[in-house]
Amino acid sequence: MNEPENYTQTEYESGLNRALVQITKTPALTAGILREACMVIAQHGCQALGTTRVGIWQLDRHTAMLESVTCYCRDEDICIIQEDFSCSERPEYIRALT
Repeated sequence: MNEPENYTQTEYESGLNRALVQITKTPALTAGILREACMVIAQHGCQALGTTRVGIWQLDRHTAMLESVTCYCRDEDICIIQEDFSCSERPEYIRALT
């Protein structure tokens, strides 16, 4: 897929809409299977946005940790789990996310 700047606004929006349609048709999403649904969301989002990777994180407010749910890497066509990211010494991250 080409980078978004190579598309007109209408083509870009159409790609986002197609990705959203594919995501909403995912059985894991309707079944509530979080990790599998996130993998599909990350993959379709990455392709629609024209990025090399998209990560989905979960914030644990008690430990101030961002926990990797999944990260889709377009070049390798795989989903990986990244290392958790501590926000305990970065309160501006927590404020921005809440």
